[in-house]
Amino acid sequence: MAKKNDLDLGVQAEKLGVMVTATVLEFVEELLEQKAGSVAAAGLLDEKEAADYLKIAIYKLRDMRKAGEIPFVPFGREARYHLPTLEEWIQNRIKHDEPGYLRRAS
Repeated sequence: MAKKNDLDLGVQAEKLGVMVTATVLEFVEELLEQKAGSVAAAGLLDEKEAADYLKIAIYKLRDMRKAGEIPFVPFGREARYHLPTLEEWIQNRIKHDEPGYLRRAS
């Protein structure tokens, strides 16, 4: 039969395991936040953020990237979009009073 001290040690070890697990999870979450912060601080947007910024659908953004219409940064297997470069790209695309620019062909 187990002694009371043995049971107390088992409970303490279990509590310690939970505390260590919680500490490790907090550490991992902090690292992920730092990584996300460093990407955001570098002005790099993921697809969703870039699509939201441009107010277009993600599939449209992907089509534009594949067609070479929009600048992007390869980021592993994903693409990131450099915010200052996107802003410059937008400025270069602004049309000023060009006759017929938005008219549909009849």
